[in-house]
Amino acid sequence: MQATNEELVASNEELQSTNEELHSVNEEIHTVNAELRRKIDELTELSTDMETLLATTEVGVLFLDTRLKIRRFTPKMAEIFNLINGDEGRSIEHFAHHLEDQDFIDEAHRALSSGDPVERKIRDDRGTTLLLRVIPYYTLQEVCGVVLVLLDISESEKHEIEKQFTRIANSAVVAIVGVNNDLKINSWNPRAESLFGFTREEAIGRSIRETISPSLTDNQIADFWSSNEEQSVRIQDQRTHKSGEIMNVEITFSPIFREDGTRDGVSAIIFAEDAEIVTDN
Repeated sequence: MQATNEELVASNEELQSTNEELHSVNEEIHTVNAELRRKIDELTELSTDMETLLATTEVGVLFLDTRLKIRRFTPKMAEIFNLINGDEGRSIEHFAHHLEDQDFIDEAHRALSSGDPVERKIRDDRGTTLLLRVIPYYTLQEVCGVVLVLLDISESEKHEIEKQFTRIANSAVVAIVGVNNDLKINSWNPRAESLFGFTREEAIGRSIRETISPSLTDNQIADFWSSNEEQSVRIQDQRTHKSGEIMNVEITFSPIFREDGTRDGVSAIIFAEDAEIVTDN
């Protein structure tokens, strides 16, 4: 009987020890589950942020797998490739698009095989300049797809052209003056400063009659400013320097038009390199 009791006591101690071990394991499982829930919450939040970014960005972004099947895309890319929800999993090669260039598919294949990104300019069918980037992306050091990015750079390209024109105008050996529809000067290059004696700050906003062409008649103004034809008018005139000296000049007025075809003023190119100074007797 005593031996049996001792066996029961030993068994109880083992059960108690086992219960303690199970309790410890349960606590570890609870900790692991809490950590997993935290990771899942973080992934869910990250996925939501990604979806929001893709849905709201103005940049064209298209995720493709290694077979160029669609994974994700932004609304801008949906416009370019005529994509709708549910097109995920289909090959991008089967979709018509609004790009003039067809080589981006070959470049996507090259990026997949070489692992090197591609970047160059292309145009859409409306003539908009886009910067194309084809970028491979990796999972565990292996290429698992490519990202196509299309950026509208037409505005920056336009600004660069404007800056280039400004550099050209500033280095020109003739005076180049911009005039708005109210006959007020709105641009004035360095040669105009030396030719007329007025600084840019002094000239901007002044009438052309006060500066470059005081003898311009009302009829000439009415005829030229009312015309919508892209024709230039050349006149011989005398200009008065800020100091009072008079010089014979040749002025070519050319109309400036907005993209919608409406008049936006004129440009005046004034040549006086070989002109002589005329003094009053």
